[in-house]
Amino acid sequence: MTSSLFDSVAASYATTRPPYPAALYDAIRAAVGRPYRELTVLDVGAGTGIATEAMVRRGATVIAVDPAREMLARLAEALPRAEAICANGNALPIEDAVADLVTYAQALHWTAPEQSVPEAMRVLRPGGVVAAWW
Repeated sequence: MTSSLFDSVAASYATTRPPYPAALYDAIRAAVGRPYRELTVLDVGAGTGIATEAMVRRGATVIAVDPAREMLARLAEALPRAEAICANGNALPIEDAVADLVTYAQALHWTAPEQSVPEAMRVLRPGGVVAAWW
């Protein structure tokens, strides 16, 4: 799927995709070892913000990244506390060592791992965690 196809389904995506279970966010917090309110999270492939919203609600500072402008516009409208950046996970327009957690909520497979994994490692602070789930 290209970003234009994702843009064409943004409205239904935002209203029909179910949230992820609370236990997932508990496991991620345990892996990071700190409460969400202390974390800066880079949510790559954020779409309309399903995972972004859950982490914002838990107190995290979240930077949402997605290449689909319409998806990101819905996220920004619903979650004004999250920073929204239109970009591809293979080339993040983010400074080095700014995130405690980089997440890919059903999105890692849309990237080229030989590019996206080094990008995730670059933006992580020392001791940071990458979390990907499907």
